[in-house]
Amino acid sequence: MNLEIWDAAGDSSVHNLAHLFLSGAQVGVLCYAIDDKRSFDQLSEWHDHLKDRAGEMFIVIVGSKSDLADNRAVPIAYANKLQRHMPNCKFTIETSAHEDV
Repeated sequence: MNLEIWDAAGDSSVHNLAHLFLSGAQVGVLCYAIDDKRSFDQLSEWHDHLKDRAGEMFIVIVGSKSDLADNRAVPIAYANKLQRHMPNCKFTIETSAHEDV
C-alpha cells in the first residue's frame, strides 16, 4: 500500500495540478472546518474534481476543529446530507487535532 496525503487547503489553483497526484487514487478525504462555512461549501466542487480526475473512489467527509463547537458554522446534519448526495461517500466524521480526537 502506498499512502500519499496532499493538503490543498481549499486552494482552487491546485485543480490544475490534480491529475499529477490523483491518478490511481482509491480513497479521497474531503475536509472542512466546522467553524468555516466556506470550506464546507467547497466540498461538492472538490468531490466533482476528484470524480473527474480519478473516477470512482471511496470518499470520506471529515469535519475538523470539533473542539470549536461553540463557533460551529456547519451543523453535522449538513455533512450527512451531502454524504447522501455522494454515492461513493461512505461516512462522515468530526475530529479535533487540538483535543486529539
